[in-house]
Amino acid sequence: MTKAGNAYQELAALVAKALDPEADIQTGQWIEGPDGDREVDVAVRGTVDGAPHFIHIECKDWKRPVDIQAIDNLDSKRHDLSADAAILYSNSGFTKNALRKAERVGIDAVSAIAAGNQLVRPVIERELVAKRLSVDSFQMTLYPSKDSEKTFPDSWDYKTLRYEGLPFVNWLAELSAQLLQRHEGESKIVEIIAFKKEIPFSLEGVPILLRGFRADMWCSRTWMSQTVREDVSLGLYNHITRRLTVPSKQAMSLGRIDREAWQEIERDDAPEEWTKPLGPGSFRLNLTILNPVPPIEEEDTPPIDELVGERRTDLG
Repeated sequence: MTKAGNAYQELAALVAKALDPEADIQTGQWIEGPDGDREVDVAVRGTVDGAPHFIHIECKDWKRPVDIQAIDNLDSKRHDLSADAAILYSNSGFTKNALRKAERVGIDAVSAIAAGNQLVRPVIERELVAKRLSVDSFQMTLYPSKDSEKTFPDSWDYKTLRYEGLPFVNWLAELSAQLLQRHEGESKIVEIIAFKKEIPFSLEGVPILLRGFRADMWCSRTWMSQTVREDVSLGLYNHITRRLTVPSKQAMSLGRIDREAWQEIERDDAPEEWTKPLGPGSFRLNLTILNPVPPIEEEDTPPIDELVGERRTDLG
């Protein structure tokens, strides 16, 4: 015995089919239980490890959050119908008590997500946490040749140091980005480099020969966050785990990340979701914001790597 399903049931059925294309999906069924026929919004029948598997899906397209009574009702019904699993879809979220009970009895509390579908009311927002590695300040020491010591300026701007007409600081910017990642968490990084031979540079427009240089960089690691919208062409959001499930061949998108909207948060270590093992088919987004020595924009980077003879990195 079957009844016509409503639009939200059909959407839940589409999600179920996307998650398990081989399953038999039926909406609006009546299934015989110990006390008579019971209504099932969406019945998903497939196999798990070769054994028959029945998922009972209940759908609530309500304007108010689903309460604990709906969880109780589904918990009772799934036992009556011998369902292997039960899922409650809500188009308006869940109360805290409902989520607590659902987690305790093993019922998934979810919402269908379908980008551009006017039926879907939930807006899923995600807090992005990023690690910011920064060079907060730095100091350069140049080692000129003996002949260049005589004409070396008493004061100079590091931005005027050039090799083959290109700003040396642009190469230092790339080097500092590498050092920030290699020595994450260090408060000070000192890079000392000796060139293979005396190399012609220009400083404040005056030609000089350099034997090498030293860069003292004072660094920091901080944690930043901002909230963005999370969407998927077709999938579901689990209100208990706070995870978005993206079926195969579906597209996931994040709202615009505003580089000016990051807010510093107080924490010393990486968030739990950065370090906990991932399950099969799962993924996560770990973001790192690099603030190296600032380069001179719209100018190229000089080929300094080929000049380096010896180098040493000191920490702390």
